Amino acid sequence: MIQFISELRNLLVDDLGIIVLLAALAAFVSLLFDSTQKMTRRYNASRGLITRVLDLLVVEVANIVKQHEPNTDISFRASIFGSWGKRSDVISIYYYSTNMRNSDDLDIKLRKTIGATGYAWEYKSPVIADLTVAEAGQGKAWGLSDDQIKLTSKLTTIMAFPLIKPMNPEKVVAVLSLDTNEHMFGSAGKNLVAEIMHKRYFLELVTVYADIIAGILDEYGLAVPLD
Repeated sequence: MIQFISELRNLLVDDLGIIVLLAALAAFVSLLFDSTQKMTRRYNASRGLITRVLDLLVVEVANIVKQHEPNTDISFRASIFGSWGKRSDVISIYYYSTNMRNSDDLDIKLRKTIGATGYAWEYKSPVIADLTVAEAGQGKAWGLSDDQIKLTSKLTTIMAFPLIKPMNPEKVVAVLSLDTNEHMFGSAGKNLVAEIMHKRYFLELVTVYADIIAGILDEYGLAVPLD
């Protein structure tokens, strides 16, 4: 009888241990799920605001180009690449201007030194890609895969601009990409859009917008360094 009671006690202790372990595991899963939900709500809450900022940016840069060539209308797209809580060695698009909705390249993923965006991430500085130049127009020169080359084959000019974490200039939290698939050539056959992008006032304008977007991400707790 004593042996039976002892075995029963051991069995209950083992079962209790399993129950405690399962309860702890359930609590952890619940906490993780709740954390994921909170992060998702933050992204969703910030999306509308950042979309409006990007929509204003593409209008402003189009107006700058039009000031140089009044008879030409060039449209731009804008998007934000980041890791968005996932693996930090690959960045993808989460935020984008309204005119980019349903674009084929929304699902593109990039690593450091892949494309103009990858270079801006690596070197923490703006990168302008003139894809009308034969050498640059070949996607292989930017490290793109065959599939990525197909997705971006219509683009003529790209500016990639790193978003820096507020109060921490060494940390890139995302990359702003500004691009167009339209042509505007000067008398010498040069890409005027790329030339305008190199102008100081153009860079200053994009810097302002980049700082605004980085500030929004930081305010929502989403300014997570990529490195």
